[in-house]
Amino acid sequence: MKKIILALVLLLPYLTVVHGQSPGQKDKVIYVCPSCGADCDKREFDKPGACPDCGMALVKRSVTEFRKEQNFKPVSVCFYIQDGIDLLDFAGPMEVFSTAGFKVFTVSKTKNVIHTQNSLSVTPEYSLQDAPAADVLVISGGNISPTLNDPEVITWIQTRQKSSQYTLSVCTGAFILGKAKILDGLSATTWYQEIKNLTKENPTTRWLTTRVMLIMAMYLQRLV
Repeated sequence: MKKIILALVLLLPYLTVVHGQSPGQKDKVIYVCPSCGADCDKREFDKPGACPDCGMALVKRSVTEFRKEQNFKPVSVCFYIQDGIDLLDFAGPMEVFSTAGFKVFTVSKTKNVIHTQNSLSVTPEYSLQDAPAADVLVISGGNISPTLNDPEVITWIQTRQKSSQYTLSVCTGAFILGKAKILDGLSATTWYQEIKNLTKENPTTRWLTTRVMLIMAMYLQRLV
């Protein structure tokens, strides 16, 4: 019995720290500027009112929650685009990543306006020279000739692939990854009508056919 009591006494401080909280330890309430993209997003105020920088009405927040958000670094996703790119190939995935809270941006060889297959004009945010690092690199399909025939862009993709955690291709964007030797020895897939052509150009890549992909999808659906 004495040993049990001694053990409880030794554990008491630990249990108090983990589970106990005095009234004075309650999380502090502060007022902050709603997210407007300016530096004032990081400021903290001790009373309600309007932000002196942007004029927006301050909102009440928990100081712990607010500072946690300030230290959070979202996953960054780089979409490389080129003239003749298929709009759906990059706009669809970009919308999904953006809605999920990822930090997305576009890069092209230059910052000149890009024209998609549907004649929509897109202005890249960055060029090869000033593009920031990204956790995920996405290469899309469409008219891929400008990229396939540009050694400078292929070299850039190879370099970025090594520094990114993940590299993805959409549709015929797999041709570009194949040209960059990124798919050597790996399993990959693309638009079903181009699998044979990709197989010829990338003999060391195991290309998954439509039938294999359907079987995989059915298996994953059962797991869900």
